[in-house]
Amino acid sequence: MKTDNLIAFLDAVEKLKCNTRHSWTSGGRQESVAEHSWRLCVFAWMLRHEIPEVRMERVIELCMFHDIGEALTGDFAVFHKGEREELREEEALRQLTGLLDGAEKEELEGLLSEVRVKKTPEARLFAALDKMEALLQHNEAPIESWLPLEYDLQMTYGNEQSEAFAYTKMLRERLRQDSKEKIMREAPEGASEADGEVFYVSTDKKKLQVSRIKELMEQTSWAGDRTLGQCQKAMENSRCYGVYDRNDYQVGYARVLTDYTTTYYLADVIVDEAYRGQGLGRLLLDYITGDGELEGLYGMLHTEDKAGLYEKYGFHIYENNGTDIFMKKVRGDHE
Repeated sequence: MKTDNLIAFLDAVEKLKCNTRHSWTSGGRQESVAEHSWRLCVFAWMLRHEIPEVRMERVIELCMFHDIGEALTGDFAVFHKGEREELREEEALRQLTGLLDGAEKEELEGLLSEVRVKKTPEARLFAALDKMEALLQHNEAPIESWLPLEYDLQMTYGNEQSEAFAYTKMLRERLRQDSKEKIMREAPEGASEADGEVFYVSTDKKKLQVSRIKELMEQTSWAGDRTLGQCQKAMENSRCYGVYDRNDYQVGYARVLTDYTTTYYLADVIVDEAYRGQGLGRLLLDYITGDGELEGLYGMLHTEDKAGLYEKYGFHIYENNGTDIFMKKVRGDHE
């Protein structure tokens, strides 16, 4: 390899030491991309005897290089990464591999392709470890650094990838339990604590029980006569939010109808009568209005008597006929 090419490449990837990720360290600072990749390599090496059927040297190579594009683009949090960000990342990888020639360029392009396609056992193990290293880092970080949507992500992120191997499946469950205990123990912002109880919000539809949703709807003035079948169909065709206690008992619900591009409509916001007065309505709305899937969209809702609450979240009345209040939140409106 020419020394000019080597130094140019190393100069470029040095930015991995400078660019920070969304995750925070136990010391209360944001971690760098390089730090994530380094511990991911250590993670893989530590499992070389637990999962002997894969070539761990190859896994470590995938761990080492998987995020090099972020030397040029910076980090994209998983909940903010869309098609535009993926195109930027692809262009960054082309620029970086373009600094190399010969065998090094060919080998690096092969590594990055394997990371992207995720068909080999080594790539599948890398994908599971990549997700779980981030989960572990969140469990180690001050919980005040978590966003509201991350209470859900700590329960669901990496579940599919971790199914690839018995050991990673077992480890994912351990990390999930650690996350639950952290939430219960630290009672952070983004969760609500009342009388020693901890509540959290999740968008995982597997947690929803249509019979419980029907019970909640029966407490409302607008959907008291909704059938079980109607509740089921509405749930299936909406982005749903459940509020749960530490035992995963559902005490609140809301759903959003959206095209994920221009507009969303917020509907069926309800907290169980027995759990009201504990701030769970605010907990639910904090989560919904912080949901990256709805960021920048035009919002609409209809309420009978909660206009004051929704105004705190950037919604404005555009029609009030004395009985029904219609509200909107235009693009760019904030709390």
